Amino acid sequence: MSESLPNHDRHPDSPDLTGLGVALRLGGHSFRPDMPAVLHVTYCADGHMQRAMHNLMEAETMLIVCRCDRSGVWSRRLVDSHNMVLETYEDAPPVDPSFRVTGFFNVDLLSHFTSLEPGGRYWVMAAFGDYVSDRLPFSIVEPS
Repeated sequence: MSESLPNHDRHPDSPDLTGLGVALRLGGHSFRPDMPAVLHVTYCADGHMQRAMHNLMEAETMLIVCRCDRSGVWSRRLVDSHNMVLETYEDAPPVDPSFRVTGFFNVDLLSHFTSLEPGGRYWVMAAFGDYVSDRLPFSIVEPS
């Protein structure tokens, strides 16, 4: 992947999502610390979720990484939310129940979570409002 990360582009490896929630796909199962560990994220919100999240879906999407082979848990939002302007909807019309907004995000897990160590086995998952993605296993291998 040659484009800069993170980005909001739909990628050929972006997971399909047929309903509301969040889905993840990793660009591999094992990664070297000197190479990107690309995580592709697809999310879909309805109007109620969009309003509850103040239209900041990436800022409200939490990535969670758990170390499997010993104790360790890290969490971080897809993007930092400080200095972002919250959209307010006090005078907004009722939400159309068929409204959907879908977005994409691509991030390098090793740049996003700098504490991950070679030799470790991990899971990554995402929380998006009331939805939690499947957990995906990955490992970080020593460079050869």
